[in-house]
Amino acid sequence: MPAMYDSTKPLPIPAIGDTIINVQSDKLPFTRMIRRSGKMVDQMLNSWPVEEYPDTSLLGTLDGADKTTFSSVSRDKFEAVGMLLRSPGAQVTKIANLTRDAGVPKKQEFAKQMRMDGERLARMWESLCLSALEMRDEVKDTTPYRIRGALVWLQHAAQSVRPVPAAYRVAEAADIQVPLDQFTDTRFEEAVAAMAEQRGGNVNLKAIVGSRAKRAMTLWGVKVDNEDGSKDVILSRTMSAADKRLIQVVDKFEFDCGVVYAMTSYFLARDETTGAPTAYSSRSGIFIDTAMWEIAYLQPPTPFQNPDLGGGPRGYHDLVGICRCLNTQGQGRLYTNLDETSAS
Repeated sequence: MPAMYDSTKPLPIPAIGDTIINVQSDKLPFTRMIRRSGKMVDQMLNSWPVEEYPDTSLLGTLDGADKTTFSSVSRDKFEAVGMLLRSPGAQVTKIANLTRDAGVPKKQEFAKQMRMDGERLARMWESLCLSALEMRDEVKDTTPYRIRGALVWLQHAAQSVRPVPAAYRVAEAADIQVPLDQFTDTRFEEAVAAMAEQRGGNVNLKAIVGSRAKRAMTLWGVKVDNEDGSKDVILSRTMSAADKRLIQVVDKFEFDCGVVYAMTSYFLARDETTGAPTAYSSRSGIFIDTAMWEIAYLQPPTPFQNPDLGGGPRGYHDLVGICRCLNTQGQGRLYTNLDETSAS
């Protein structure tokens, strides 16, 4: 009998019980760590005010002098657009759903594939939030909306679309664009100092960095000068004879101007077309105040089921969301695709 189907109708709750997205926080640190704001403003273009508190004169006041001048707080605004992001989707052939796969009960293959599809969407969203992609407006029938990635929010130079006002961009010294052999503890300390100076107080930051950058930070360790002018690095090692383990990692960096807690991410600066890592992915990173970031949704990640037209059950997930940096001051980034200066 002919029937009408609505492919955009969300799955009822009983049907999506096995597809709840559950990705470990340490796998997707950015989107699991920053704040979820209230519902995204009901427009794809969002704006929010930011205030600047400039330095002021410290001159004294004569006794009896009247107050004749007044100042107002300078207020500017940031802008960003949201985007619609859709997963690759899942389709299970009729036979695959009827036969038993290892570790999957019979007739539950579709639920398994939908759960995996939801996890793919979570990884896609993390990658976009940590990307080096500029925001983009939609062009009817040709170009979709795109959010601005964190690596572009935190650049010192003006962005190409709705740039961050000049007074609020990250400090030049906090935008580190050198090969990893020049990304030293001294260079990083200078960047942290620049962030603190811009903020007007010590910073407490989270560093989300690629695997090579994280290793470079661990290797800073304690330096010892040799007679020939070279330097040896003595790592802090924790040995456990019982477990036969060697732990060689540094996650906390404390300087006079602030503290930075570092964690590894594998979703930085990925290729937009393929989703694959680029030369920047393992070598770059962001240094953020998590209170200055938020994610909001017009529609949170949601599963949908399409009608089975004979080939087997199918469905997908999508979201409509935005990633906002409320104020970029006092933060920074590392953006490089090189390990050594000689490679440039």
